[in-house]
Amino acid sequence: MLRFLHRKLIQIRVPAKDSKTLVFSPQNHQTLLSISNLSHSTLQPSLTLSYLEKSRGLSPESARSASKKVTLKTTEKPDSVRSLLKSHGLSKTHISKLFSKRPELLSANPDKTLKPKIQFFNDLGVSGAALAVLLISEPTLLFTSLKNRIIPSVDFLKTIV
Repeated sequence: MLRFLHRKLIQIRVPAKDSKTLVFSPQNHQTLLSISNLSHSTLQPSLTLSYLEKSRGLSPESARSASKKVTLKTTEKPDSVRSLLKSHGLSKTHISKLFSKRPELLSANPDKTLKPKIQFFNDLGVSGAALAVLLISEPTLLFTSLKNRIIPSVDFLKTIV
């Protein structure tokens, strides 16, 4: 297939105001290969990347790394997650660290997934800065089953302590 493309002229229509046609000759095949390797996400600005950089204060490297793990269509859920975390005493720095460690938090359901776990830890007396330290050191707690994993583990620890 590539051999055929190298031998023939390839025309690609570019949707632009002047409707120009770009022609790639066999001698200029690297340009064609570069264009064919571009993904759709690189052709338009990434909402996830810009959200992480500008709204959440992540460094460009951290934002790029995190944006590979999650894709946002809107900012409604991430804003809800941020509001929930902030209402439970986490600072902007804590929230940024959590988002960089677990970008999946951006698309988590705050009411069903996060709120019950945070409330459980608050009921245990872990809140504010202590909650932030716990979640940053072990962010998987927010994705672990409360009923099947966290509560039985805490109950077991209570029997020992």
